[in-house]
Amino acid sequence: MTTTRQYVRYTNMLYYYTVMCLLLCLRARTAGAKEILIDNWVLSVTFDEQEATVGDTVRFEWSGYHDVYEFESPSAAMACDFSNALEIGISSPATYIFRENDIGKDLWFGCWVPSHCELGMVIKFTVLDIPETDNPTQSPTTPNSSGIHRRITMDSLVVMSSTAIMAIIASCFLF
Repeated sequence: MTTTRQYVRYTNMLYYYTVMCLLLCLRARTAGAKEILIDNWVLSVTFDEQEATVGDTVRFEWSGYHDVYEFESPSAAMACDFSNALEIGISSPATYIFRENDIGKDLWFGCWVPSHCELGMVIKFTVLDIPETDNPTQSPTTPNSSGIHRRITMDSLVVMSSTAIMAIIASCFLF
C-alpha cells in the first residue's frame, strides 16, 4: 500500500522528469542558436540580406536617435509603411528571437525615424528551419547489443525519457 509520503515522492519525481524532458526538447530545438549582431544600425550603411534559424537572436546596436520595427510584410518594407509595424526596440540594444512560426518567411526590420527607412535603414532576414545534422561528432554514440555504435538522436532521447516517465508512473501504483 502506498503511503502519502511515497506518493508525494513519486509525484515529485514525475514532475522533475517531465520538466527535464521538456527542457531537453527545448534545448535540442535551439541548440545551434546564434546571435547575429547588427552593431552598425546607422544611416549610410548598406545592409546585406541575412539568414537566421529558429532560436537565433538578432541584436541591433546603435548610437544616436534610431529604433527598430518589424514590418508587417515585404511590401510594407519596400514602401517604408510602418502603419502595422511591430516595435522591437526604441533604445539600443534591441533584440528579436526568431520563432518557429517565422520559418519560411522573410522578416524585414527598419528604422521609423523620419527618412531613415527611405535612406536604407532596412534589413531582410530569411528564416530557415534548424538543419538536421549528419555529423556524428555532434551527437554522442552508444553501443547496441551487437557492439556497433549508433548515434543518439533527439528522437531516441525523447523515447528514453518517455519510457522513464512511464516507469515512474507505473511504480506509483506498485508501491
